[in-house]
Parts: sequence; C-alpha cells; structure tokens
Amino acid sequence: MMLQRYTLFSPFAATMIAMTLFCVSCASSVDAEVEIAAPETPTAMASPCFDSGCHIETLIEEAEYKHRPYADQQCLECHEKYHDEETQHDYLEHDIQLCISCHPDGVLGNTHPVGEGTIDPNTQQMMTCTSTCHMKHTAPYPYLLALPASGQLCVSCHQDLLE
Repeated sequence: MMLQRYTLFSPFAATMIAMTLFCVSCASSVDAEVEIAAPETPTAMASPCFDSGCHIETLIEEAEYKHRPYADQQCLECHEKYHDEETQHDYLEHDIQLCISCHPDGVLGNTHPVGEGTIDPNTQQMMTCTSTCHMKHTAPYPYLLALPASGQLCVSCHQDLLE
C-alpha cells in the first residue's frame, strides 16, 4: 500500500493543533484507516472525504453555510471518487445535468440561457449555471443562488435594468 503524509491544522482545536495523517491513497481505498497523531483533537468529519483528511477545508466552509442543501448528501454522490490535485473538483456530471439527476421536475422554473454563445459579462467566459448564478457548495441564499433573487442577481450582469 502506498502511504501519503498530510499535515493539517484542526480548526476545532482551541490552539490549532497540528495533526499528521497517514492514509492509504484514495486510489487504493477512499475508506482508508487514518492514524491521527493527536486523536484527542475533536473533529466533525462525516464522510470518507473528510475522514481521510484530504478535504478538511471543505468541512470548514460547510460549517459557515447559511443554507446547507447537502446536509444529507455524501460527497461521492456528486463528485468523482478518484482525483488528483489537478482534478480535485471533478463532478460526475456537469451543471444542469447534475441538478436534474436529483431534481428532474424542479430546477428549471426560472432559467437564464447558458452554454455556448452566452457570455458572462463579468468574467467574459461562457456562462454556466454554477459559474454565474448558483454556487454549488457555499451558496448563502435559497436555491443555491449566489445573490438574492430580489433583483441583485439580475443586476449583477444587467446594470441596464437600473436605468
């Protein structure tokens, strides 16, 4: 078995105790046993992705969510099982297909054109659901919206609506 070494800082410890984790690489097993140098350090890791110590930064972000749409979900329901540093956020499907996989009847109520030919005026990149209007992990508003649906979201690109 190939072991990887990680040194992390626990946000849950009173004094940022350094934890050294040795775990089997994810390519061998996502459910690898973890040897923690400071096992008394409290943690709230709930899935194999956090248990390995690889994604503790995501756990920290989740603790700050205003709305947690993924409260009962597991990382691997949306993300690929195996990844390296360059592909660490690979999803099983992209954008709307991923949403429709769980919400076949309920995600297309109010839509904006996305995809090829639709350019986000703020980034000058192709507009996608999650690059412009929605946030997959840290959405502070209902429906995973990046800004309030009360008009701020539309005006973030369409300033002409204010005139």
